[in-house]
Amino acid sequence: MEINLYLEMNNQISELLRLSEQPAQMYAAALIDAYRNTGLEPEEIPQWIPVSKEKPNDTVIGCDKWGNVEPVLYIQSLKKWKIMPNACVEMDVIYWQPLPQPPKGEKYEH
Repeated sequence: MEINLYLEMNNQISELLRLSEQPAQMYAAALIDAYRNTGLEPEEIPQWIPVSKEKPNDTVIGCDKWGNVEPVLYIQSLKKWKIMPNACVEMDVIYWQPLPQPPKGEKYEH
């Protein structure tokens, strides 16, 4: 089973597992806590999608093979990923996920 959470969350879960005598139970408990802490429903939590499986039609978060994460746009006609907002620099994206939603219940003034 592959679970993709934020890097900091993964690191915290890994540390719990390393110290635990019951890793499976600790892992499950840590995942439940991680989901609760986001304020999102499980289906709302972004997951990494391999580019071989699907390519987006909008600006997303892209990740390359070195773990660099940037906002990117896939240009269908060029078959290239461009780092946003100015789209001058290319990135070799292998995974992507939708941009995160703002926190629920929060109002922001621009």
